[in-house]
Amino acid sequence: MQTINTNMDERANLTWFYPRICIYQDKIDNQEDYFRFLEIETESRELSIYIHIPFCDSFCSYCACFKELSALYKEDEKMAYVKALVKEMQMYSNKTFFRNKEINYIQFGGGTPSCLSVDMYKVIFEGLHSCFTLSESCHISLEGNVMTLKDMFKLKGLKGLGVDRLSFGLQTFNERIRKELNIKAKVSEIFEATENIREVGFESLAVDLMYNLPDENLDILKYDLEMIVGKIKPDYIQTYRFNQFHNTVLQKKISNGYFSNPPSGKKEFDMFAYILEFLKLNGYDNHVLINLFSNKKSPIPTGLEYTMGNNKKSASMTLGIGAGASSFLNKRNYKSVCSVKKYIELISNDMFPVEAGNIASEEVLASRTMVYFPNFMQIRKTEIPNDDKYTTMLNELVQKKYIIEHNDRYELSRLGIMWAGDISKLFFADEEIEKNKKSVYYSIKNNTNPFNQDKMNMANKNYIKKEK
Repeated sequence: MQTINTNMDERANLTWFYPRICIYQDKIDNQEDYFRFLEIETESRELSIYIHIPFCDSFCSYCACFKELSALYKEDEKMAYVKALVKEMQMYSNKTFFRNKEINYIQFGGGTPSCLSVDMYKVIFEGLHSCFTLSESCHISLEGNVMTLKDMFKLKGLKGLGVDRLSFGLQTFNERIRKELNIKAKVSEIFEATENIREVGFESLAVDLMYNLPDENLDILKYDLEMIVGKIKPDYIQTYRFNQFHNTVLQKKISNGYFSNPPSGKKEFDMFAYILEFLKLNGYDNHVLINLFSNKKSPIPTGLEYTMGNNKKSASMTLGIGAGASSFLNKRNYKSVCSVKKYIELISNDMFPVEAGNIASEEVLASRTMVYFPNFMQIRKTEIPNDDKYTTMLNELVQKKYIIEHNDRYELSRLGIMWAGDISKLFFADEEIEKNKKSVYYSIKNNTNPFNQDKMNMANKNYIKKEK
């Protein structure tokens, strides 16, 4: 077994999407053959749906997700995208594969889903209900920014349609860092949106907090946590470490010495350790996922939990709808084109808007459960794939104090929680390791962001160090 690299500056990030898709290696030559599985009915009933709303009022400089500027699209053009979403749902729901499926979770991500009007969401929800069967316990989650989530009319409209969970990216309260990250919302709007969300009565509110940010120190993080716990009081706090993507504008600034206190492995390690202790002492002691904390005794499941299969051997199924959305269905792992115009064009021609995809091998499917298990911080012994190598690897991690063995499960120790990303990487299938290396190579060669292999937040070749 490979050993964990304990070099602070080479700490691995958490793995949320596995196997990954690379547009340079996963071209689909024959769409008809690739989607032939849709004509076959399966026994599995559970399905989650992810719907991508790519419009944003501005681009936050840290975000690698596919998005397009909202101002470039008129309202009728956005409605054309909404109608394309509904048509894509219809294209899938007409297939035999979806005949017995029941939707247990719907996630609206982006982009900024909350930038669409209530009337547009009425069209989307009419499509959802006409195309699919939603389970009685189906939760519907929507991401947004506080500039649009402070709108009472919109909040009431979304709740009336069935949205029960809202989330927004708070990231930090520090005005100077927010400006550097190109976050346009004012801090005052965070409090206004929170108050209005509570008044309308959504079942839960989640906020995102980033740490190890450029020029962030422990005092700034402490203040952010105190404000979140003391003032915002969300039901969930999701923490994300700052990621540097090669050749993006922020990464160039960091490498050129623009920041006096740049992100580092040591700073990230110390900040995450502080987050763990602070939240435990301040009522957020329900550690749901490795980076998700709740003050609820029985928190509702999240979209990520469904995407990762709730740590079960049986591969979870997620249907992605919209430009830039990813799907994992019947071993097929594919994503749609990262272009609103191209997406609408393909849908209008009755074609699935797929840009790239692959079919996971049995080795990759087995490793998927193990790769995701550190995110859940535990795995039941009955869910470990039937391969002796996984038990051997787990026992070695027990000996090295990264994992604790119980009668029915393995659980990450505190040391294991701190190195969860690196533990996850140990379980990568060999073919995925090689593929990821090539993906990084092709992204650097083509000057694209390795997250989506697109130009999102990329620095141009003439990027010059900005004076402080």
